[in-house]
Amino acid sequence: FFDLEQDGFLRRFDTAGVLWPAGYLLALCISAPILCNIPEISLVVRQHIQQQYPTTSSNSLRTKPVAIEIGAGIGAASVAFANMFQEEQQRFFQSKQKISDIQKPLILHEQSRPAIIAADFASHALALIITNSQRA
Repeated sequence: FFDLEQDGFLRRFDTAGVLWPAGYLLALCISAPILCNIPEISLVVRQHIQQQYPTTSSNSLRTKPVAIEIGAGIGAASVAFANMFQEEQQRFFQSKQKISDIQKPLILHEQSRPAIIAADFASHALALIITNSQRA
């Protein structure tokens, strides 16, 4: 899990700059879909990864976005999804490694990060999304 920055300490609370209960629950369920009894999220992500990497020698994700969140607020769900997606990618590549390569650490290229787009109308919410994505 990760710490989230939100409004209220230095700036007055605003609807776009705070973590709402629904956003909190969504982030929890996305970060642990099996525990939240929604295994379909993990299955869809695994299928997407397998389609993106048809061979084990290719480990760069295509540039098209994986998800778009509109009205992201502080970006909790987007950050949780990006983290979960990267963990699934890591598992996928580890399962494809040869026995002789097990001792080598698995390094994903920068472009293998999932393209998650988080957008909000409020500019201070965008600043919070950037901050939270960097902290995760």
